[in-house]
Order: sequence, then C-alpha cells, then structure tokens
Amino acid sequence: DQHLKHWVWLILVVVLVVGVRWWLKRRGKKKPDNQA
Repeated sequence: DQHLKHWVWLILVVVLVVGVRWWLKRRGKKKPDNQA
C-alpha cells in the first residue's frame, strides 16, 4: 500500500531528526567522550 509507505517514511524521518538533535545536544554538553 502506497499510503502506508508514506506514513512509514514520515515517521522514520521524524525519528531520525529527533534522534540526531538529541545526540548532538548530548554530545555538545559533554566534551570529554572517554569519561563514561
């Protein structure tokens, strides 16, 4: 179904954007990566 595919792509893009933004925010706060 084409309609279902459209929704899957839309959700995938939204999740990707939110995930990248969260990762960048987390990465920007803590500069030393080696300290877990």
